[in-house]
Amino acid sequence: MKTILIKPLITEKNTSVQETLNQYSFEVGIKCNKIEIKKAVQDKFNVRVKEVNTLVSKGKKKS
Repeated sequence: MKTILIKPLITEKNTSVQETLNQYSFEVGIKCNKIEIKKAVQDKFNVRVKEVNTLVSKGKKKS
């Protein structure tokens, strides 16, 4: 079984978006699609998800 929700992302920008727009950010598994993410959030937090936006960011290079 693959891990869908790994951890919430807590930054200053994410905190202000949570307070104003009621949007939350999570780190999720790379192979998860939007439907799986939506279902996981709805099941875990007992809420209705309006939409899911995803972003794939590359890791930082070590020199």
